Amino acid sequence: MIETHDTLVTTPAILRFLEAAPNGTALLWDAFHTWVKGKELLVDTWDAIGEVTAHIHVKDGIIGSGAERTARHTLPGQGHFPMKALLDKLRSTEYAGPLSLEWGRKWHRYLPLLDEALETAEATRWW
Repeated sequence: MIETHDTLVTTPAILRFLEAAPNGTALLWDAFHTWVKGKELLVDTWDAIGEVTAHIHVKDGIIGSGAERTARHTLPGQGHFPMKALLDKLRSTEYAGPLSLEWGRKWHRYLPLLDEALETAEATRWW
């Protein structure tokens, strides 16, 4: 399994990689990176990669106004990540694999502790 990150954030890049990878290679899809850096609609990406996705990472954030399309991470439910659309799509395709909050406090020290993130996700019914 490989995580989609950095150079593997768009559907074309992911599909090129999978074409060259050994049969049976699975994805850990970092949906946030596809949304921010890949600028893709997650439901469209899922249509292309869902069958080979074994695990999904999610997080929330607010996209900046600059040309570079960066995001400031937020507590779950306080950003613009299209979580409801993603969840609706996953349910409609009967995805049964893990969906996990990837909490990047190690790299984004302004974020609160994981406990607060999980409590916020539950309180806002983010997932």
